[in-house]
Amino acid sequence: MIKGIAIYDTENINAHEALDIGLSFFDAIGVCVNAATYYKFLSDGDHNEDHELIDISLDRLKENVLTGACDAFWLYRERKEICCFL
Repeated sequence: MIKGIAIYDTENINAHEALDIGLSFFDAIGVCVNAATYYKFLSDGDHNEDHELIDISLDRLKENVLTGACDAFWLYRERKEICCFL
């Protein structure tokens, strides 16, 4: 089973607020986030807005969000039986 939520049209909130909302969602459903992925935009990519997906720890993601190093990300819980995405 996969549980998740996607948040779109977030021009009126910043990445830190989105991170707080995501963590609150998982807390509300009783799931502990233990992994994250974010977009790293490539300046020399094949096309405009070409990107790479970077797997990262939740603590490191929090640091990157606070410093402005990333603003598009996924939060999830990795387990053999279940994977929850945001």
